[in-house]
Amino acid sequence: MKIIFSYLGRDSSDEGYLASIKSNVDVLKAIYTKHKFSDIMSELEVKLNELKTKVNSANYSTLFAMANGDEVKAFGPKSRYDVVFNEFGFKSVDANFDTSTHGATVTFEFINSLQPDVMIVMDRAQVTGGATLAKELLNNDFVTNTPAFKENRIIYVDPSNWYLTEGGIHAFESMIDECMTIFKG
Repeated sequence: MKIIFSYLGRDSSDEGYLASIKSNVDVLKAIYTKHKFSDIMSELEVKLNELKTKVNSANYSTLFAMANGDEVKAFGPKSRYDVVFNEFGFKSVDANFDTSTHGATVTFEFINSLQPDVMIVMDRAQVTGGATLAKELLNNDFVTNTPAFKENRIIYVDPSNWYLTEGGIHAFESMIDECMTIFKG
């Protein structure tokens, strides 16, 4: 009997998020030999390419932010949420954010000065039992005076997919679907 041990989370290597998911699928193929995982991956890649095409055409400056209690952390390329920039194709509003897994603490004034076209907000408090929720935290004059707010391009994403189950096929598909909402008038 062959025993397979593998980590099935998200790998944060330079190969990217999709490569990590493909690796996880390869492990699942070895375990569940009768299931057709190749169909799942090809469908996922079609959805990803559709999103990436729309993102590239729009060329929006994008801020990925994690609300956590009373603070906001920003993430850019090569950070924990690089998938937004690397695989989805969004252009970071600032390429100099800290690349650590914890992000760069930013002020509302700083968010306003960046004037992002799109904000993708992950509310960590929703899954950790925090007291202040992102929609309340970001409801201020600095954020409401950004193109992202004015053009209704702030997406509050599901933290279960982005924070807890990242690296899964269904979580990735949901992440794509959430980002597609920007393009649905």
